[in-house]
Amino acid sequence: MDKNYKLAAVALGVLLVILAAWLLANQGDRDVIVAEFENSAGESILVSFDRESREAILDGAGYEDLVFTQAVSASGARYLNTEEGLELWNKGEGITLSKGTEVLFSGETFTLETGEDDSAESVVEDGLYVFAGPTWVWVETRMSDGKVVRPSKPGMYSIWFNSAEGKLEGKTDCNGFGGSYTAGTGNKLSFGPFMSTLMFCEGSQEAEFSKMVTDSNQYTFTPTGDLVLMLKFDSGSVIFKKKP
Repeated sequence: MDKNYKLAAVALGVLLVILAAWLLANQGDRDVIVAEFENSAGESILVSFDRESREAILDGAGYEDLVFTQAVSASGARYLNTEEGLELWNKGEGITLSKGTEVLFSGETFTLETGEDDSAESVVEDGLYVFAGPTWVWVETRMSDGKVVRPSKPGMYSIWFNSAEGKLEGKTDCNGFGGSYTAGTGNKLSFGPFMSTLMFCEGSQEAEFSKMVTDSNQYTFTPTGDLVLMLKFDSGSVIFKKKP
């Protein structure tokens, strides 16, 4: 009996070691979906859905990095934050944020990204669209108050991320500019001071454009691969297309 007991204990120990090794090897593998939802007023929120932890993290509607825990629902996906008394309901492409009987936000997705990597080189689900590497050309900026800003000289305003050196280079219709950047978890972005050449060009939007870039603190992709830089305080979205 003692011999069988020792063999069983050894076998159990081996199984525990294998299980621990498997957990360590797979703890970084996460199925995360990042989606932006926009309502009829042009306001937007950004939600990260983590299927492994069964959590959702919300930015926008007056909240930042607010964590919701998935709850039981008859249809769709229902998430709760009991401290704030909030309910987040996601069904199909739509989402509703409520507090009691009051609806705080209701909208539908217009951008979507999936992936396991939150670094600067993360890609959307089909692996086609890379954050760093291509030149991104400014298309338009959608402000949360409904205002849309477009370049007066389309195709002249662009940015390029050098991930190897952690630097960004930009071009406008007048000058070039550049500076450092860092990308972190949750698709976060931050920028250091920018340096620029000093040519004066009357009517140029370069000051406005460079401020949009430096005021961005998060990024995502549209389903067609456009890069979207999210402005601080949920104030708008700067949209770029990949240069052919």
